[in-house]
Parts: sequence; C-alpha cells; structure tokens
Amino acid sequence: MPKPSRPSRSKANPPPPSITDAEWLVMKSLWARSPQTAAEIIAELSGPTGWKPQTIKTLIGRLAEKGAVAHEPRGREYLYSPAVPEADAVQAESGNFLTRIFGGAVAPMLAHFVEEHPLSNKEIARLRAILDRAAAAQQPPRDPTPGSPALRRRAKPGSRFLTGCWQPRLKGPSSRHW
Repeated sequence: MPKPSRPSRSKANPPPPSITDAEWLVMKSLWARSPQTAAEIIAELSGPTGWKPQTIKTLIGRLAEKGAVAHEPRGREYLYSPAVPEADAVQAESGNFLTRIFGGAVAPMLAHFVEEHPLSNKEIARLRAILDRAAAAQQPPRDPTPGSPALRRRAKPGSRFLTGCWQPRLKGPSSRHW
C-alpha cells in the first residue's frame, strides 16, 4: 500500500483530478462513509461489481496517487478517506461532460435531457424555479432611449446620440449617414 498522505491537496486548491467510472464507485463508497479500510471498501464493492479484491486495491491506489483519496496508517492497515469533497468532484465532472459532449452549451444539454427523459410534475416545477431564479439574476439593464437624460449624461459633446437619432458612421469613401 502507498505511504500516508495528508488530506490537503495544495495551497492553491487545484481542480479535482479526473476520476474514471470505476474510481467513482470507490469514491462514492468513501463519501458515504469514511474513513474505511481497504477490506471494508472491498467488502462493499466486490459483490455488486463482481470485481476481485486486487482490482479494488488498484483503484484505491490510483485514487491515492491522483490525490483524490487520503490515507493514514492504522496498525498494518490504512484508513482511507476522500481528499476531494463530493460537490467539487461533481462540479468538475459536470463541467468536463458539458464541454466534451455539448461544447460547453447548457441549453442544448438541458433540452436533450428534458426531451429524452420523462420528468415528473415536481421535477418540472423545480426546473422552472431554477430557471426563473437564473433569469431574475440576469436582468439586463434598461436600454435608454436615444436622447434620454440618462443617455445624454454618458454621451460626449457633439455625439450623434444627442440628436435623438443614432446614425452609424461608415468607413470609406462612400460613407454616408442613414
């Protein structure tokens, strides 16, 4: 087994390491209950997954190398605990998924899941509330009308905004005002 490590990752708090699907099962076990010995993790995961004890030990070792799992000696065993909070790992993995599959665009991802997976009325209401809060937080500032006092205060003397009608300036020999 690896040497003891401390739970802190670094002073700069780098993003959580990339975790494979198999490693997620080990992390979920540790987030649910920790610290645990390797034998306890093996007992929990070997039945449902069908993995051999050495496979689970390998996953634990990889997670320790990545800094996702901290461990400390207890007699001849090690006690393992998550070094990465679950919320941080979920946020990082969600961002990776969004970027990899949907190019970072939230709307197509949300539309895909809503169209492909049935939602209960309660889930729909919850999504509406989340979207309403997001919309309220992004209310654009009022667009002042041309010639308004708010716009005149920001305009420079001689500006086209003071005339009450904005006229674009075109570059080149054929530039005319509209």
